[in-house]
Amino acid sequence: MSKSLVIRADASRAMGSGHVMRCLALAQGARDAGYHVVFLMGEGEGIEERVKREGFEIAFITKKKDAQETIDTAKTHHAIWVVVDGYQFDSAYQKKIKDAGFKLLFIDDYGHCDHYDADIVLNQNVYASEDLYASREPYTKLLLGTQYVLLRAEFSTPPLREGKGSGQNTLITLGGFSQKKLSSKIQQSLQKDHLEVRVASGDADMPSLMQWADIAVSAGGTTTYELAYMGFPAVLLVRADNQKAVAEGMVKAGCAVNLGN
Repeated sequence: MSKSLVIRADASRAMGSGHVMRCLALAQGARDAGYHVVFLMGEGEGIEERVKREGFEIAFITKKKDAQETIDTAKTHHAIWVVVDGYQFDSAYQKKIKDAGFKLLFIDDYGHCDHYDADIVLNQNVYASEDLYASREPYTKLLLGTQYVLLRAEFSTPPLREGKGSGQNTLITLGGFSQKKLSSKIQQSLQKDHLEVRVASGDADMPSLMQWADIAVSAGGTTTYELAYMGFPAVLLVRADNQKAVAEGMVKAGCAVNLGN
């Protein structure tokens, strides 16, 4: 019987696709290590087909009894590990997964839980600090900082950019399926200056877009780290409270310019 891993994460037009997209990187690595990976979603709007194209199984839950349904799915698939990524998952959720006998990897961004019962807490952000997780179990291992950034397989090779630094080609990527109105407004403004502009969707082929573009206008989310890894110049916009520290950290690291809110 092959080893199994259950990933609990959601995507929607309101929250974007960042949680699922970074979990795809983890899923790719787990598959390479011999795990059968199951994505468990309460919402998968706009990202379901991408997950299926990657060859991963998807199951859906009602979210009425989220933790119990996650446990039941993990038991059905004889999972060893459960991975949880999302701001709706709290300390009680972690404890239920652990009490059911599973190993738990909790992907976190800003220490939003009162206490951490997970076996591993992964915070890939530039500002990640042990102080965020002062209340945790003695066995909880912390993986903190950009050395643990979850990058999908398509980012394994830096692109040869077609633009050759001309500055004429601009990529707009403001996060998943939301921010369409703002993306359109920025696109129209840049096109008035005779610049070539493309807008990335939540299911976009980002390496190909990076190959074409010279610079990116990006929200301060998961995509920020993909751009930095590829050595790609970026102008950042803060579109959510949790993106502010990311944008500020990337400016300090010399990776981007921050325009703020």
